[in-house]
Amino acid sequence: MTHPELPVKETLFRGARATVSEPVQVSRTDGHYGAGKLTGVSLIAKGEALGHDMWIDEMTLQQVAEYANQSNNGIKSRFTHPSMSADGMGRHLGRLKNVRVEGEKVLGDLHFAQSAHSTPEGDLAEYVMQLAEEDPAAAGLSIVFEHDREAEQKYMSEHTTDSFESPDEKNMRNLPHVRLEKLRAADIVDEPAANPEGLFDRQTLARDVDDLLTYAAGFSEEKPKALAF
Repeated sequence: MTHPELPVKETLFRGARATVSEPVQVSRTDGHYGAGKLTGVSLIAKGEALGHDMWIDEMTLQQVAEYANQSNNGIKSRFTHPSMSADGMGRHLGRLKNVRVEGEKVLGDLHFAQSAHSTPEGDLAEYVMQLAEEDPAAAGLSIVFEHDREAEQKYMSEHTTDSFESPDEKNMRNLPHVRLEKLRAADIVDEPAANPEGLFDRQTLARDVDDLLTYAAGFSEEKPKALAF
C-alpha cells in the first residue's frame, strides 16, 4: 500500500481516551498559579490517527513529551482550538507541565491560570474541573503541532521495498508514522459523535479556510500550504 506526499501543515490532534492507571486528580487550590490543577490528563496515545490516515508510535509519544517539556513554563492549553471566528484570546486555560510517557500514552498536569476563572466566557477553569469530575470522557486534549516532513519521509523510505511496510505489527494498514517538528499547544476540545473514542479532532477545514482568508486579506505573506502547487 502506497501513500501520497505527507502533509506539512499545522495539524490538530486529539489525545486518545486511553485508560489511565488512576483517575485524573482534580485540585482547586494547587497548581503553579494557585488556581487549580488537573493531574494525569492524557495528551495522546499510541495507535491510528483517526481521520488523518497516520500512525502514532513510541517515537511520536517521546517527541510530544520532549517538546512539551522544552520550556520551564510548559505548553499552553486553551478552551477549544482557535478558528475563523476566534483566535483563542480569552480562552487561555493555563499550562501543561511534567509531561511524560507512561506505557502507550502521554500524560501531563494542567495548571490553571488565575485568568481562566474570569474569562469573557465565564469561569472556564471551574467548568473544565467540574467536567473532569463528572464526565471525563466528554472532553479531551487535542495537540496542535507541525509535521517533520523530512523525518516522516525518511522513515517511510527506510521501511519501503515495493511499498511501505510498517514495523509495528498493529499498524496493519501500513499508515505513515507521525514525526513532530514543533508542538504548539494542547487544547481542551469536545468529543465528536463521529469519533466516539475521542482520538483526534477533525477541524482541518476551518484551519485551511482561516489560513486562506488571512493570506487573501494581506495579513500574511505565507501562501497557505494547503493551496501550494
